[in-house]
Amino acid sequence: MRIPSSNQRKTRLTVDAVLAQHNLPVQVDACFDELQRLSWVADYATQVERVFVEPTQAAGEWEPAAMALWRVQIAVADLCHQFAGDTLALVGHGLTLSLYRAHLLGQTHVRFRDWQQLSFAAVALVDPLAAQLLQDFQPIAGQIARAG
Repeated sequence: MRIPSSNQRKTRLTVDAVLAQHNLPVQVDACFDELQRLSWVADYATQVERVFVEPTQAAGEWEPAAMALWRVQIAVADLCHQFAGDTLALVGHGLTLSLYRAHLLGQTHVRFRDWQQLSFAAVALVDPLAAQLLQDFQPIAGQIARAG
């Protein structure tokens, strides 16, 4: 098993407990970083909804959702090629994982409500070669759901 992870510290905190018990390789890759935001906005939820509804457009100083999805897709394809046959446990972020999930489901954009319902520390099962979501995100027992 390999663990590709964003280079943002909060993703490492998510898997530290597992890494303390098992000797698993972590491969840090900025392609899995959260949607890039050069500025903060007062109404975060409204901005997120705007990013999802208009995926090819930059929302203020935020990266367009389509660009974030593209970098995640490229990184997943590269890992599948580089580590063919290995299990990958991607550690990422709510916005980018929501984009990838919508892509796997054949949706043109993320439904805002789906993002709101995604809990912190949730796990999904994906066949990246077939671009198929096998089991949707489920919260890990004992974790607190993220307030939408």
